[in-house]
Amino acid sequence: MAFTPGDPNQDLIALTEMELGHRIDGDTWVQYATDLFIADKENHRIHKRDRDTLAYKDKVGSYGNGDAQFAYPSDVATDGVYFYVVDTNNHRLKKYLCSDMSLVALTPWDDTGGSGDDEFAYPIAIACFAGYLYISDNGNSRIKKHLCSDLSYVAKIGTEGAGDNQFHNPRGICTDGIYLYILDGDNFRIKKHLCSDLSYVVQAAYPNYNSRNAITTDGTNLFVTDANGHKIEKYLCSDLSFVSDYGSYGSGDTQFDSPMGIEVCGAHLYVSDNNMNDRIKMHHKSDFSYESKIGSRGTGNDQFTIIYGNTVVYYSCWFIYHPEGEPSKVEANGLELTKKTSLMECHIDNNSWFYEPGSKRLYLHTSGSDDPGNGSYVIVAYFWEYIASEVIYLDGHEYLPYLRREDLPALNYSTGGYHEGGTRQAFGSIKWINTDGYFDARLSAYIYEAKKMLIKLGRRGAAYADYLTYFVCLTGNIRWSDSDVEVDIEDLRI
Repeated sequence: MAFTPGDPNQDLIALTEMELGHRIDGDTWVQYATDLFIADKENHRIHKRDRDTLAYKDKVGSYGNGDAQFAYPSDVATDGVYFYVVDTNNHRLKKYLCSDMSLVALTPWDDTGGSGDDEFAYPIAIACFAGYLYISDNGNSRIKKHLCSDLSYVAKIGTEGAGDNQFHNPRGICTDGIYLYILDGDNFRIKKHLCSDLSYVVQAAYPNYNSRNAITTDGTNLFVTDANGHKIEKYLCSDLSFVSDYGSYGSGDTQFDSPMGIEVCGAHLYVSDNNMNDRIKMHHKSDFSYESKIGSRGTGNDQFTIIYGNTVVYYSCWFIYHPEGEPSKVEANGLELTKKTSLMECHIDNNSWFYEPGSKRLYLHTSGSDDPGNGSYVIVAYFWEYIASEVIYLDGHEYLPYLRREDLPALNYSTGGYHEGGTRQAFGSIKWINTDGYFDARLSAYIYEAKKMLIKLGRRGAAYADYLTYFVCLTGNIRWSDSDVEVDIEDLRI
């Protein structure tokens, strides 16, 4: 494609694509919500409570098979935006928003259950990680993998039996993101499978033949409820070996009555304590020491009737509203952070970030005291700005009409060049139109200096791939007026 300077008859469109920077002060970040969701099984509802104080926030559900109802829900899991419920006696999965507990999706109701890929028979436990749900399909003695997005079936493993790839009424399930840990109920063992393809890894027998119902992990240890023994236990993730236990039968602060649910979050364990207690208890993870409790039997906001699984929305992530769109990269104090594909992954890994297009939220997880919410922290997000000689849509982006094509020859033909170290360098400037003040606020809010810019030309109607990149530039000084913005550039061409 030949480009003739000053020829107005050429049917060409000029583009600039620039990677801007955006400084974000620490006091603009918001810590992600910290909620505890509880399956109040025999009240046929899900509670939402404060993670720290256990105080009541909201609830959803009543008995029945309607879309807004449950029949003995046994467990709940979350990805931080949605929570997912195994509606056990309705033989289905349900998906809700964490924020207002509104229903988003559900699988079909079934009065008896089924064994097809899209069916369940008394699903009793659920875990969530990186866009997938893992379900203990108790009545079918199998483990199923479904998508979080639409609850659709992905894979399954298991038939009834005692073999490596078999189960007998599997119950609790949890994941560290690589492995699944499964309580294989009537086989009295813990099993470890890969998340990726559900394949078997290793197993270990319980220390006794008591009934284990719930399991959770902090990535190093497993915490298990021993319902018949009225205690909680600790195992190693690595080889499933038993470490220690805590508790006895009773209603005291250090006692339990048939605990049926457990979740770990930070330094805390949340235990669903049943029968004569019907309460949620918070214990310290390190030594199981008692911290607080709430609940009694009944239907009030601070009451329960047989509590099963619980899950905590607690993330080390902070977020801001980032209407500019998904960053091309994110830096904090000079360190480039790692992009993650889910909020859960960002929560787990220090020095990472995740962008959620629907809410336009940019999530950040740094480490230790480098918390962006401490009032002094600065993060730099990079994103692309698209400018053209007319409004055009290419490669999924809208290009705004703030570039005059006739300004390009000054760059292309009036710059000198020299060779240094095998690299040809050209210096010049480019102008953008500022007659409506588009750049006034942006030049104050965003970082335009020393940033990467691409300058392209293409024929009107051409595909994006057919546009020719004329320059890959670094920007320098910027001068702007009511009519124009002039940017000095340095072009590097190998």
